[in-house]
Amino acid sequence: PCPQSLEEKAAAAKKYNMTLSEYEPYPDNGEGYGDYPKLPDRSQHERDPWYKWDHPDLRRNWGEPVT
Repeated sequence: PCPQSLEEKAAAAKKYNMTLSEYEPYPDNGEGYGDYPKLPDRSQHERDPWYKWDHPDLRRNWGEPVT
């Protein structure tokens, strides 16, 4: 379900390891995204190659939401 109240948004932000200011869910328009966060459209190759990633070949960290 899409979060409606501030408490539900805070719980969803915590679930996805995000701050409340970073967290924005998809609009509840019947497509079924639920509380999944709306993330920026960026390629993995646009990310910093010199950062100490948990998975350097994918440029991702453990527990990070999938875009």
